Amino acid sequence: MEARPSKKPARAAEPKPSAGEPVQDALPVDEPLTADDSVDDKVRSENADGASDPVDESTSPADWDVLMLLQMGPGANSSLMRPVVQDIIQRLGGLDAPREPGSRIDVWLDSPGGDAHAAYKLGLYLRSRFEVVNFVIVDYAKSAATLLALAGDEIFMGPAAELGPLDTQESREGEVRMRSNLDTANTIDNVYFQVVSNAIAAGSEILRSTALTREQTIQHVLDFSAQFARPLLEQIDLVAVNAASTSLDVAIEYGARLLSYRHNRTGFASAKARMSQLVRGYPTHGYVIDRDEARDGLGLPVKNLEDYGLLSQLDAVYAGAQSQQMNIIEITKASAIVRVSEEEEHVEPEAGTEPGAA
Repeated sequence: MEARPSKKPARAAEPKPSAGEPVQDALPVDEPLTADDSVDDKVRSENADGASDPVDESTSPADWDVLMLLQMGPGANSSLMRPVVQDIIQRLGGLDAPREPGSRIDVWLDSPGGDAHAAYKLGLYLRSRFEVVNFVIVDYAKSAATLLALAGDEIFMGPAAELGPLDTQESREGEVRMRSNLDTANTIDNVYFQVVSNAIAAGSEILRSTALTREQTIQHVLDFSAQFARPLLEQIDLVAVNAASTSLDVAIEYGARLLSYRHNRTGFASAKARMSQLVRGYPTHGYVIDRDEARDGLGLPVKNLEDYGLLSQLDAVYAGAQSQQMNIIEITKASAIVRVSEEEEHVEPEAGTEPGAA
């Protein structure tokens, strides 16, 4: 899981105070997730007379679901772990909920990552539950959150938004710092290449500067290489190396399956090659994969965030969550978000307050 930077610049001003229910329902970060007082409940109660909500026709002629998964604060809900995923699945109707024709969900995603197995499970569920799955990333979707986004038909990314490599992390007893499984898996290879490169360089120099024969030079180089490599190899935990390699293979498999699941547009072999690049092809776990690299380098279905139909509403929710360091995990309808946004724009100023006054 990627450690989140302590402070990120806001992209938009905080949303104006609403006279009614807020769009985002900030869940207590140290309490279990619940569906109480959700925006969906508010929408159902207000639509009891059967009236329809206004929807942005420029985006879609029908209403759709929006999952706000913004993990910007501390506590139990701050990463993609199994309890969070299980709660989301239950709110969306459970594991046996049928897929409805024309169904769509947009996932507003900001997360440092978490459990790759849980993220894969949520990606599979969303693909089986909805015909169209989109991910919208203003800023930050790293590690397991990147894996989840691979389930999307479209991934809307901001100009400074970032995905991250899928080289899974591990913690060891007595250590605070997380270790990259890619570093662990590559330990033996790194020692091998270091020894070989040193041997070639030393052998060439010995041949040029001494009267030793080629056979004698080779023997001296081999003896030196063995003495150099032995203490390094003795420190390597082969069990840990094997476990790390297996973990990376799992990440590649998960990512390739999510990519190829998307309406069978991507062959599994091609998807697996791209996932190998995403897992093993970047120098550090914190490497920033921007939208150009994601689109052109990895071939992901990335679109510019500026083209997203609910961008102004997303900006308002995102800015509020960011400024208060909140975890928002909420499911609502696009029409409800549009309606609340319009209501906030038409809130009358309080008596004695000049329009625009703070």
